[in-house]
Amino acid sequence: MTLQSLPSPIPSCKWLVDHMVELGFLRSLSEWIGSNLKRSGDSETWAFNLDGAIQMFKSYRETSYWSLLANPPKATEISFVIAEKSDRWNKDTTRRLETIAKQRHNVSEEKVSTHVLRNSAHWVHTEKKLYNSFVYSFFLICCRKYAGETLDTLKRAIHEATAKSKYFKL
Repeated sequence: MTLQSLPSPIPSCKWLVDHMVELGFLRSLSEWIGSNLKRSGDSETWAFNLDGAIQMFKSYRETSYWSLLANPPKATEISFVIAEKSDRWNKDTTRRLETIAKQRHNVSEEKVSTHVLRNSAHWVHTEKKLYNSFVYSFFLICCRKYAGETLDTLKRAIHEATAKSKYFKL
């Protein structure tokens, strides 16, 4: 089954989740897919351009980013979240990323970093520990972006950035 093979529009989020579970998908994955729907009259449609997402994923799969990671553009910071128990990261890839991160660690700009989430599987966005790991980093990013602004401006920016998130609530 592919997302393109589903009826359009989709009867309901519940229908989608139940249909995917019947096809053998995990309920958590099915619910996550369902979170990408938006109401359109009496049914649901994708909240994103499905064909565009498929093209971007295909491009991602066909492109090598190793040279970019070894020499990122100026003023760039690239962070990888690696779920320790994920089946998406093999040990060679993880080691290679960690080696690049160590080489770029003391560089003032163009940093690459890795964050290993111990005892986590692929779907880290559903785990509380992801929230705990990234609240501090998110806060620092906001502080850098809004340096010199008032505390109210910073609070408003954080609120706006997290308001639509199912996982990040302040």
